[in-house]
Amino acid sequence: MPPVAVPALAYEPVNCKRNDTQNLKKAKHITVAITDENNFCTMLTGYGIKDVASHEGCAEVYCQGELVDDGHPMPEGYILSSHFEQTDTYVQITGCINSEVWQHDPNDDGGQMDSHGWPFHCKNYQKFVSLLEPSTNTYCVRCCDKDDNTDCDTSHSTAGCSAVIPGKYEMKDGSPCMTPHEIKAQRLGEERKMNKKFKKHQRMRKD
Repeated sequence: MPPVAVPALAYEPVNCKRNDTQNLKKAKHITVAITDENNFCTMLTGYGIKDVASHEGCAEVYCQGELVDDGHPMPEGYILSSHFEQTDTYVQITGCINSEVWQHDPNDDGGQMDSHGWPFHCKNYQKFVSLLEPSTNTYCVRCCDKDDNTDCDTSHSTAGCSAVIPGKYEMKDGSPCMTPHEIKAQRLGEERKMNKKFKKHQRMRKD
């Protein structure tokens, strides 16, 4: 793989602020990495940030698996699925998240974090692009050999994961990613069932 190259251009202005969840370590973590579906790092905004797009410049790297020490630890339960794909020119991870875990706005269409205009980069690759989409509970990250838009197209930041990084956006069982509202409805349904069982059990004990 060619050495990492940070784009030689002026960085975009950063008007956001890092919050306490990003200050767990002294160094800023700005290098993503992808080994396989279990070991990778991608970009997240801080916990509770409601507008991803406005805080892209303050995003940092969160990692899981063997790469966990290379950034902040990935929030437990946040990644619901990860699908790995590798070609001769790029490597990528796509899948589903549970945005409620990180307290995203369930209606936020998200934002794009990449190495074009930001001091972010991907380990052992020339360029990368990543997107985070709370409203659809999807995420994606791709690292590319070439520092151009051939495979890592950073010119369509509002197009969404499926357009910028085609891949699998589904759960491990092949079902579609559930939206935040669908996950909430499912959880409430399960809670109602549990409450009914509990009340039934209490009545049986009284009898």
